[in-house]
Amino acid sequence: MGVILLTRPGEAMTFDRWPFEISQSREASPQDVVGDYDLILPIDGPIVPPIGGREGLRLAFLCTGVAALHSVLAADLPGDILFYPSRLALLDLERAARRTLVAARPLGAGEVLAAEHLADEDGGVGLDVTLKSAVMGRRVLYDLAAAAPIDFGMIEEDQVTKDEEAG
Repeated sequence: MGVILLTRPGEAMTFDRWPFEISQSREASPQDVVGDYDLILPIDGPIVPPIGGREGLRLAFLCTGVAALHSVLAADLPGDILFYPSRLALLDLERAARRTLVAARPLGAGEVLAAEHLADEDGGVGLDVTLKSAVMGRRVLYDLAAAAPIDFGMIEEDQVTKDEEAG
């Protein structure tokens, strides 16, 4: 029993930073795996465990949303969990796994960003950490609290020149 990730044809997914463990990944739709189970129960709402059933019944629980998947995992249901993520679920998981830039400490308007002013966090709303070098050397437009997300709306468009920094 585990979480089986079902993917659409040609859809490559990186799930090593997802907040749950995937035991198997298959390029298949829920209809493609029907023959593997006696019954597949779609569960994207409140969870009501199945009642009855014969011994050895092969059950699977189909989820398309992240919240439903977490609920099914917490319910410890007797069968496999088929996770066939919706497009929205994929966006949620991508956002949650993304490393983003935040202010490492409180920053005052006019400060020029340097590496020591920037930290990162998982799943934030700031710029992706790969843009760190693009924001360094730019002035902060507003006072920012520690851990405030950094985005291009909070910094000047152009980097500060050596003459501006000295003057």
